[in-house]
Amino acid sequence: MYTCVVWVVNLQMALSVRYFTLVQHVAIWGSIGIWYLFMFAYGSLPSSFSTTAFKVFAETLAPSPSFWILTLFVAVSSLIPYFSCSTIKMWLFPMHHEKVQWMRYKGKKTTDTE
Repeated sequence: MYTCVVWVVNLQMALSVRYFTLVQHVAIWGSIGIWYLFMFAYGSLPSSFSTTAFKVFAETLAPSPSFWILTLFVAVSSLIPYFSCSTIKMWLFPMHHEKVQWMRYKGKKTTDTE
């Protein structure tokens, strides 16, 4: 569950960013990587400390194809409403900067109103 939350939040940030810079790539993909490192490191601690998470990622989740398929399915299916809503907002109720971007994309002058 937490893995899906990490993926969804980071992919939602990636969808909302207009222009990627190195800092954004490091922040988005690095936090996903750090999550997997955390799961591996926490599961590798002695069972007296990590209790129910002892070797769960390394021995159970990582080798299982269903874990990776389910993670992908949940991330994509939970981003569909966000993507749909942002697309509808952009088409029906565009913000001022989106109108300027559309005018520039269509080849119109940016000084035109409306």
